[in-house]
Amino acid sequence: MTFDTLEIKDFKGIQSLTVEGLKKINFIVGKNNSGKSTLLDALYLIAKQGDPRSIIELFDIRQSSLRKGKDLKFLFPRANTKLFPDLLAFDNEKSWGIRLQAYSGDLKDGHLIGLENIDLEIDGIRLLNEKSTRRESLLKQNDKGFSGHASSTIVVRKHEDTTFYNRKVPFEFKFNDTQKGIPINYVPSSPTYQNLLEETQSVVQKRKKTELVAVLNEIEPLVEDIEILGEEIGIGLKGWEEIAPLKTMGEGFVKLFGLVVAMLNAKDGICLIDEIENGLHYSVLEKIWKHVIHVANELNVQLFITTHNIEILESFINSVEGNEQLKQTKEETTLNRILFHPEKGHLAQTYSFEEIQKQIELGNELRGR
Repeated sequence: MTFDTLEIKDFKGIQSLTVEGLKKINFIVGKNNSGKSTLLDALYLIAKQGDPRSIIELFDIRQSSLRKGKDLKFLFPRANTKLFPDLLAFDNEKSWGIRLQAYSGDLKDGHLIGLENIDLEIDGIRLLNEKSTRRESLLKQNDKGFSGHASSTIVVRKHEDTTFYNRKVPFEFKFNDTQKGIPINYVPSSPTYQNLLEETQSVVQKRKKTELVAVLNEIEPLVEDIEILGEEIGIGLKGWEEIAPLKTMGEGFVKLFGLVVAMLNAKDGICLIDEIENGLHYSVLEKIWKHVIHVANELNVQLFITTHNIEILESFINSVEGNEQLKQTKEETTLNRILFHPEKGHLAQTYSFEEIQKQIELGNELRGR
């Protein structure tokens, strides 16, 4: 499964955006606040296919605690909860759709208490998902929900004097699994060590440790084992009597470790990487790209990568150009520059591998202006 088209309507800061010609490896560039991260958020919610936990997970990924119900309003454009954000993606077989809808007042059985009841500061979000392959059926303006939908609800409950989400107090939800979601992983621009620990624990539990060690061994031949030691990730090195904490390894190694772990947990799905340049020195970029491309191909993972750094693009081009083993990557790479036009709104300009290469050679600005 590979998405080839993405449509966003009335979601966060984007009123309307269509991105076509998506490939296996997709770079997303643009100015600050152009909508790059919003695009990743949309993909995450689509892949989760109505699981209400995905809303909470987005706040966790952004390291922005959901402390008040009204925080959920900012998923809507200009915090206008009367609009219905529609997030749609298409592959060559079917469509994947999510609609976010806010409610005012009580709902049956008290599962949702209204967004507008600010005195209680408790909000509800319902996500509706659609299995139809016909695009027009996904965009019925007069329909309260998609035809053939499954509904999911999420409740942020009042506790003492504050509305908040706490891992120790499960939130209520209903979820009808009518269309199974897509494996997806989201690497934030500044992942915490806790993020990395949880992802590594998942790899170990899924018995994928051998694959992780094999990739790491290519960039650091001494690596022979990975261990979870309480709240620490340990690296077993040849010739060392003790396990070395991951934190003591170089930044480039730790960054690659995180990327590989994320892709292992997104096998046959999607991996979202926000600002991939963070924590990477330019001298290791080409070597790391070869491993990232190799792992993505082996695990059948579609990549969406945001960046502000021209060296990231240059190193990617250099790592692929002239490498016979990565020849197919040229056909599987695209760059989408997100622009905002005062009259036309958000637009996406798409570049192929050859066009990216040409623009870099000419010294033209690709990242937005």
